[in-house]
Amino acid sequence: MYVIRLANGRLRVPYSELTENEEIVQAYREIGPEDEEYSSLMAEAVSEEELVRIKDRWRRDDAALRASFEAWKASSQED
Repeated sequence: MYVIRLANGRLRVPYSELTENEEIVQAYREIGPEDEEYSSLMAEAVSEEELVRIKDRWRRDDAALRASFEAWKASSQED
């Protein structure tokens, strides 16, 4: 999960919480410049547009890896 820099300058920050059923839930919360963590988190934040590019790259890389694996699997079954 990434720290996301929103267009309004606020940050969407990932966090985890333990439910009453002892399940871990992952979510985001928004913080602003008044939050003491803001400065350090801003340094690692990506914009929403950057996050879209990152996810697109993951999909492309996953597709190439899957195709490579499927080709290997098909060739190993022929033996």
